[in-house]
Amino acid sequence: MRWMILLVLLILLFFTGYGFAKEAEILVKADYVERMPEVNLVIARGDVEIIYDDTKIWADEVHMNTETKDVVATGNVVIWEISEDEKGKHVRGYMKCDKLEFNMDTKKGVAYRARGYLDPFYYFEGTKVVKVDEDTYNIDNGTLTTCTSECNENPDWHLRGSRIAIKTESYTKVFGVSGWIKSIPVLYSPYLQVPSKSERKSGLLVPTFGYKTDDKFFIKVPVYFVINRSSDLTLWFTPYSSGSLGTAFEYRNVFSKDEKLKIKGDYIQHKDGDVRWALKGGFNKYVGIDTELKGSVSIKNTSYRRYYADTFGEYSEIYSDSYLQFLKRTDYTSLNVLLRYQSDNISGSSQKLYKEPEMDFNVFPINTKIINNLFVGGYGGLLVYKNKNDNLNLDYTLTRLMLEPKLYLPFTFLETLKFLPTYSYSYTYWSRSRDGEGRVSQGSISRDLGNIGVYVRGPIAMKPYKLPVLGELYHFVVPEVKYIYIPRYGDRTRVVIFDERDTLNDRNYVTYSLSNRFLAVRDGVVKEVLRVAFEQDYRMHSLVSHSKNFSDVRVIFDIYPRNFYINTRLFYNVYGKGITTKALTFGYSGNISGDTRGNFKVNYYEDNIALSRYMEYTFGFGVSNLEANFALRRDIKNDYWPEKVFYVGYAKNCWAMRVGYRILDTTLTGGRKDRTLYFIVIFKGLGGVGVVDETNRDWINMVKNKWKVNF
Repeated sequence: MRWMILLVLLILLFFTGYGFAKEAEILVKADYVERMPEVNLVIARGDVEIIYDDTKIWADEVHMNTETKDVVATGNVVIWEISEDEKGKHVRGYMKCDKLEFNMDTKKGVAYRARGYLDPFYYFEGTKVVKVDEDTYNIDNGTLTTCTSECNENPDWHLRGSRIAIKTESYTKVFGVSGWIKSIPVLYSPYLQVPSKSERKSGLLVPTFGYKTDDKFFIKVPVYFVINRSSDLTLWFTPYSSGSLGTAFEYRNVFSKDEKLKIKGDYIQHKDGDVRWALKGGFNKYVGIDTELKGSVSIKNTSYRRYYADTFGEYSEIYSDSYLQFLKRTDYTSLNVLLRYQSDNISGSSQKLYKEPEMDFNVFPINTKIINNLFVGGYGGLLVYKNKNDNLNLDYTLTRLMLEPKLYLPFTFLETLKFLPTYSYSYTYWSRSRDGEGRVSQGSISRDLGNIGVYVRGPIAMKPYKLPVLGELYHFVVPEVKYIYIPRYGDRTRVVIFDERDTLNDRNYVTYSLSNRFLAVRDGVVKEVLRVAFEQDYRMHSLVSHSKNFSDVRVIFDIYPRNFYINTRLFYNVYGKGITTKALTFGYSGNISGDTRGNFKVNYYEDNIALSRYMEYTFGFGVSNLEANFALRRDIKNDYWPEKVFYVGYAKNCWAMRVGYRILDTTLTGGRKDRTLYFIVIFKGLGGVGVVDETNRDWINMVKNKWKVNF
């Protein structure tokens, strides 16, 4: 009987020691510790440190009830709370205060004259801080900011409120709020709600406002809806002071890191009755191993009253361009099938043009493994057009079929001499053709041509140099010759031309070039410092009777001295017309001294054949966190400035601002001068106020990457 009692005791001891979790111990360290077990009290003085579970407290003096685990700490009190997840341990929050009343079990308490931090980047301060539960804090007469610990003693910006209610992973509510930049008040509101969470939540977002020439001042009010963990929807309502009204939406769905769907639409009705709307969308999704499906849709509608001769008339245009693409890849092949639809319906001229489903497929490359370097590629396309124009008495449908298989046989005689012969056979069929007077007729037309080409590069000559500043310098001389033969197609006037593939330009010519390239190697880094190239075409027969066999000589000169760059392009006509095209780009980007940086670019372009001449200027500088840039474009031929842009920005570690002004002058082409003033202010972790457009979207992404946070 005794051994049975002993066995039971051993079993109970086993389960007591291992079957149930032990209660965490409270560790107390101090210069002086007094224990009073009769009243469950511990008094510690001098560099007191208390550790219990995931909480640590430092103070000058602590009174603790060992039964209830209530703690009263005074004098230089600091409390830390640690969290642990898949990334490891990190600080969930800490607080410094004059006095702390806290329960180590419930994690509830009150701190007096306190300041602290809450994950991920919120800093607060108040005369009294009440921790209601694990995730909720109430602050009396407090401040809130996202400035980092280096600057939160005197933050760049902060919110003050008579009462602040913080709920992590939710929202922070501020009552009687005022906004401050340093010591300057810039905002007051009886109530403000800002996010204090990483998870998305439906609700109103920060409104933005701005000014446009046609519609005057506007305010854009966004409403955000969380549909599920992978999709959301944003709606915008935009009233203008001119009386116009606009709405917009954006739907997003993220299937995975590289699989996304986005649909965006906007609608605006102007005060004079003009209506404009647009719908855009795109997606990409992997439907199997090495198999991808992509798509896009774009529809634009414009409807307004237009002045015709002596009267006004209704004008409307609906343009659409959509495609669906299927991509399949293997080790040696790729299959691309493209279905495309385009249409342009213009009621003002009674013209309708439809580019109905187009299929574009190719397979490239296929390594036969019979001949070592034989590759097979190709292209095929089926396209259907419909054109209707009541003014020109046109109403017909055209079908075009194109097939073009290709063979490639690259090989190398020497390491510096490479050959790439190609052969292709192209067949094109049109269901309609033009008659002798250029009108579309019922007869069909087709073409089949065999095309060959040869590309030769080398032999390449190289000579090294040793220079004191650049280090090792290598000079390469690279000759290249390319020959393409496509036989002449004499009956080109019968082809109904809709795009560049119908032009049937003869390409029976040789292109030859000679390039000199200088590459510097310093500290293991290879950089091109100079490139000079000459290139020209020789046509075996002229395209038209008055053209010549030799094309313009193309001269390319690029130089990159340190942070500068110079790019020059010259086209020289060998038949006495001299230089026909000039292009020069000169610029700099880099640090000038210390925190001062600068950049500029001047671009000049002149085409004596098209009688076009313009210059572009871009200048910018930055000092520490401040930057300023402006860009000008001048049409020298017509003596006016089509576009002027100026902006100034300031970005620190917790907030950023940018102000810009843009003038777009389209009066020469029948438009008007459009002036737009835009600005945006971004606060880390809270969001932004202002106008977001393409001119500052790259800057916003740069700020987000710098802060490593979305907003």
